[in-house]
Amino acid sequence: MTIRKVLMLVVVLALCTVFFVSCEPSQPQPNPSSTQDSAYLSSTEAPTLPETPHTRFAQPEGARWLEQGEYMVGNAVFPEGEYYLETYDPSLVASFSVFKLDAEEKKQVIKENSFQNFCFVQLEEGQNISVKFARILPAALVPPIQPQDGAYPAGVYRIGKDIPEGEYCFIDAQGILSPSVALLSEHLPLQSMADVAQPGVLKKDSAFNRLYFRVDVGAYLKVRDAVFYPRDEAPLPETRDGSYGAGMYLVGKDIEAGQYLVEPDGQSADGDGLYAILTDPAAPVGTIVEVKTIRSEKSISVENGQYLSLTNSMIRKR
Repeated sequence: MTIRKVLMLVVVLALCTVFFVSCEPSQPQPNPSSTQDSAYLSSTEAPTLPETPHTRFAQPEGARWLEQGEYMVGNAVFPEGEYYLETYDPSLVASFSVFKLDAEEKKQVIKENSFQNFCFVQLEEGQNISVKFARILPAALVPPIQPQDGAYPAGVYRIGKDIPEGEYCFIDAQGILSPSVALLSEHLPLQSMADVAQPGVLKKDSAFNRLYFRVDVGAYLKVRDAVFYPRDEAPLPETRDGSYGAGMYLVGKDIEAGQYLVEPDGQSADGDGLYAILTDPAAPVGTIVEVKTIRSEKSISVENGQYLSLTNSMIRKR
């Protein structure tokens, strides 16, 4: 074999080696903040996140956030207990899923939820948790939830710990969404607040612009697309030329007692409107004074302490 042929063979072998090495699949890299964490399982696909994650409080001394990903519960890094999850940015909707692996290494979901801003979740040894678009901190290190400019933001609250039981007014701060609330006995899949009743949902409601809702100790309150206030501290609704649009109003606070003209606002597909007069915002059996679908103007009368709920309807004082 000539020297030239030997050189050509060496070059070909070198190129083949480079090609095959470059084609080998790269090994997944662990979460940078969890390289030494035996609790860490894998990373999750991340959105474009801000350089400085949003947080509603100063980081406690000595505390370290765990970033989004999958973790095993029940070790020195991630012991069982209650945890606080906070979105990287208020514009994101985060989610978590608590699961165990069966004999075939398939996930068996125990509980899960999506949330805006923040959420609390209780975890036990032997479970795993997958978190997307949020960071994790032990709940014991988290300061009490404080209202912002008098209003509580959307999130998942522990009734009796983060907020007291009682009645609250939920308001769409943007004026284009429907505040949605649900009282949960435990976390569960609840992507849409309009879903049919599911196990774990104690009660839920939604309304365009404005809603009243009563909450009880020992449950989770899930709030989406709204800020909320204790009932007697809520700001008064805006009025346009003496008229009020769709929403729920407390008579004697938001609107005066007396007679009103109610009519459809033209927002529904069939042109119909709906109104209900209630003695309790939850509208259980026996608290509905009057409820009717309307296609034209109608006169109604409301008293102090009642609630007037308007769907695709508007009112003006008679």
